[in-house]
Amino acid sequence: MELVLKTMVQRDLAPLANEVFDNSVYSIRMRIRKMLEVEGVCRIGVFDSEGKLIASEGPEPFIQNLARGETDQITDTVQIKETIHEGIESLQYLQKINIMDENLGYIKLCFSLEQLKAEQDASYLIYGSALLSVFLVLMIVLNFILSKLITSPITHLRDAMEQIRLKEMGSQIPVIAKDELGDLSRTFNQMSKELDHSYGRLQNRNFELIRKEHELDKIRVYLKSIIDSMPSILVGINTQGIVTQWNKKAEEITGILAENALGKFFQNILPWAETLPLEYVEEAINNRMIKQKKSTEVNIDNEKHYIDIIVYPLKGESSNFEEAILRIDDMTEHVRMEEMMIQSEKMLSVGGLAAGMAHEINNPLAGILQNTSVIKNRLQKNLAPNKKAAESLGIDMDMIRSYASLRDLPNLLKNVETAGNRAATIVRDMLDFSRLGKGEFSLYDIPEILDEAINLASTDYDLKKQFDFKKIIIERLYDRDLQTVLCEKSKIQQVFFNILQNGAHAMGDNTDNPPEFIIRVKEIKNYLQVEIEDNGSGMTKEQCKRIFEPFFTTKPVGQGTGLGLSVSYFIVTDNHKGNLSVESTEGIGTTFIVQLPVS
Repeated sequence: MELVLKTMVQRDLAPLANEVFDNSVYSIRMRIRKMLEVEGVCRIGVFDSEGKLIASEGPEPFIQNLARGETDQITDTVQIKETIHEGIESLQYLQKINIMDENLGYIKLCFSLEQLKAEQDASYLIYGSALLSVFLVLMIVLNFILSKLITSPITHLRDAMEQIRLKEMGSQIPVIAKDELGDLSRTFNQMSKELDHSYGRLQNRNFELIRKEHELDKIRVYLKSIIDSMPSILVGINTQGIVTQWNKKAEEITGILAENALGKFFQNILPWAETLPLEYVEEAINNRMIKQKKSTEVNIDNEKHYIDIIVYPLKGESSNFEEAILRIDDMTEHVRMEEMMIQSEKMLSVGGLAAGMAHEINNPLAGILQNTSVIKNRLQKNLAPNKKAAESLGIDMDMIRSYASLRDLPNLLKNVETAGNRAATIVRDMLDFSRLGKGEFSLYDIPEILDEAINLASTDYDLKKQFDFKKIIIERLYDRDLQTVLCEKSKIQQVFFNILQNGAHAMGDNTDNPPEFIIRVKEIKNYLQVEIEDNGSGMTKEQCKRIFEPFFTTKPVGQGTGLGLSVSYFIVTDNHKGNLSVESTEGIGTTFIVQLPVS
């Protein structure tokens, strides 16, 4: 019985130690309730290292902490003794809960001896009754038995042995003679009974082992399901680098099934293994220390990715248990999101600087335009102050106007005024574009928003390619009597600006034809459709499929974040419930189609 109790407790001791270490009272209660299912166990309690009660289950659970004397009497990790609780004899089992020789607490359980003793008493009663019956029968039929032939007991013995051969234990034969054959018969009967009892105990033990094996199988399946459901690659390896665990995510990423991966050297089957030397894993296992390599750059399908690799050493009670779990996560989106945030901060700073510069430009620009107007008034209009000043110099206003006309001053002033007004328009558009939208929808004229976006894009100039947006031919094909659209102006303007900029850059790479935009605006069913067509280098079908994905770009490294069109797609489809699509032929050009619902 002591062996059974030790086996039962030892089975759950390791997970129980982890739960005590984590102070997970709920998990501890669930586990000891499961242990209470063992027949004869009447109550179980779990205590911390100071003997304070953590959890207890059973018909009469423990309610008091361990006495100081109880813990001091444990010379080894286990103490077993018989006790009497409320008149019931029981076997008390007390064991330390250790992890790596560190005492985390104690587990205490009581096993009732009443049922066991009752079964023993019943067995003794039956055995005694059987012996008494046999003895009485032998006394009554003694004279008759003496007259029987010798062959009769041998026949009975043979038949009984045949039954035993057929696994029908407990067969008894009649004792006919009091001689050696009778002794043989009685010995056989006794042996048959003992064999029947032993066989019964063996069957019970076998059934118990089968039940425990089924429970272990369930636990294995449960743990495997947890590991396979994890979104990370989980690979178990030992100090020699041999793979001992390979989850579903590892199968998906590498294309190698678990049965083909187990037992192999991890660097031979795991991508990016060159970034993780075996010595790194051995150091984590030997020092029982978690080690990690963050944002490691790797190449997957000819694309740059970033992964996090974490080495978790497995901590077992045995010092010979030396393995580790590798957890690998693809952090590419996270890293790109961080880059996007940095870029966003930069753009916010640039936007703030641009807005500040625009305000600063506005002040001298207003002075230039105002002074230009004053000069025109003083040169061309017959104002009293003008006449007085001219007369003081001995001339008249007609002479001044003649001089100005001969020197083309009116046209020069007009050019100054025109350039100043254009600069003021550019500054105003820049300020409008840099302001954060308030999220308010109003009815707007889409061709007007398009023209403002074109004016804003016309300020773009690529110093490296010597490419000027103003040199692009723009053909506007706007239908008449178009309905207004309920939209957020700044965001729709951003969409048109992003598409125009992408088209301008694409046409900058194509030097065969003069760059040209054809912009069409028309109504189709319940949508106002805007088509922006360029004659740039175009895109492949594969590029068209991915053009609206975040971070995807056809530009060289360092010349694009891959966010402009993805943000535009989000603005049109999610914010405005419209559609954004693309049609492109490689080498000919690209057309972006924006559809916005009309009210």
